[in-house]
Amino acid sequence: MKLSMIALSLMMLTAVGCKDAKPKKTDPNTPVTSAQPLPVTAKDAASGDAEARAEVIATDKLQSFVDQWLAAQNGGDFASYEAMYATKFTGTKRVGPRVTQFARKNWLADRQRMFKRAMKVEATELAFLSSPSGADVTFTQSWESGKFADRGPKRLMLVMEGDSLKIAQEEMLRSELVDATSASKGLGDFYFLLDGDLVIPAEGGTPEPKGDITLQTDGDQWMTAAAELDESELDDEQLALKGQSFRTDEGCVGTLTGFHMVSRLEPHFGTVQGWNCQYVDGDCEKASDEDRAAQIWESGERLLLGTIDGCASGSYAQPAARPDFPRGEVITDDKLRAQALKAFAKLEDVSSQGEGEDWPEEVAKEAKTWWKGIEVVQIFKHPVSGQILVSVMASTGNGCGDFTASGWQLWEARGGALLPIVFGSAPFAVEKGIDVDGDGVLELIGAGPGYGSQRELFDAKTLSSLRSLSYRYADCPC
Repeated sequence: MKLSMIALSLMMLTAVGCKDAKPKKTDPNTPVTSAQPLPVTAKDAASGDAEARAEVIATDKLQSFVDQWLAAQNGGDFASYEAMYATKFTGTKRVGPRVTQFARKNWLADRQRMFKRAMKVEATELAFLSSPSGADVTFTQSWESGKFADRGPKRLMLVMEGDSLKIAQEEMLRSELVDATSASKGLGDFYFLLDGDLVIPAEGGTPEPKGDITLQTDGDQWMTAAAELDESELDDEQLALKGQSFRTDEGCVGTLTGFHMVSRLEPHFGTVQGWNCQYVDGDCEKASDEDRAAQIWESGERLLLGTIDGCASGSYAQPAARPDFPRGEVITDDKLRAQALKAFAKLEDVSSQGEGEDWPEEVAKEAKTWWKGIEVVQIFKHPVSGQILVSVMASTGNGCGDFTASGWQLWEARGGALLPIVFGSAPFAVEKGIDVDGDGVLELIGAGPGYGSQRELFDAKTLSSLRSLSYRYADCPC
């Protein structure tokens, strides 16, 4: 397939700003045949299609860099690890529900402490988006040291410093603690919904597409490409879902009649500009829907979906033959709300986030009480056990050089007292509480704190993510 005008401009890698930043205009006397270089993926390298785009950083060079980065950690070689990070660097660390952001000095100080113990780091499902000046590398990271282990998607933003690749940005997009997986919670009856379709776990990856890949949505946020599949490539557990009846949280009951796949991507704004020939002088052919769909499919996060006949909405579903999950009642209690706000303000995990940074005087003053006036308080009551969960969250800033802080505290209200359960980074929203595993404790559904998180099921005991519905985020938040 000829991808005539797919433009993957990794402009955040070339020291330009984000939204509304205009790329350098081309010479009007120079014919333009392609707005920006295409990404080189592992699939391109295997097929030889990358030869036409030799000007971008080669995939084997990117793979070698990742291999060296892994080897430095697994071998305890901190000097080699430190040398791989750019002079201008930002990092986001996630450990379960906790999120911490660092500049280069503090990131390396934090990592140096980790190097004092042996660790095992693995990277699977690597994907590369490359340009002449850098690359965006995503993969699933498994990290283990001592009795601690977590797993989740990670993103490295690479730039060229002189003749060497360096890491300019690193972010653990989600951290799922190994001892808090969905398997241990008995979540086999819980499924997220996407536009009424059942989101089916595909631990071994999705099958290869069958037939054409089509552009399904081309919106302001994520974009979606869709494809059919060969059902013979599904495993027995997935195939067994066909013909079963499911009930959504909105009460719709329907039969799963078939399967299909989608890939979802929020592309970098420079990519979209390239597709649309923005800021390009001279001849430029806009990317076709076919071209856009191909890139979204290759670079996005793929989901295996089941079509539920007659149902078109909802946030989750379960087998219709099973009783409804108990749902938490949202209650209003002004006294309990005031008590929770007072307790939240006294938390060291909250107040300490406004200390220790060299901010301008005005910012530093506001940072000391950063949470004031932006707290969101929610109270949920279990309909059977009577358990009352009190949630208070606050979040400010976007990590783009401004003051950024986030906090989420859960308590259980019992006998007039607030018993603290766990503190973590605030998600974008909490939608509802349900008891999925029937233990009398509510799990919480909401949008997670990481970019690319559309909806997550949180364990209220640890704030760790048990199930997630996400898309690939390749844009710049700044």
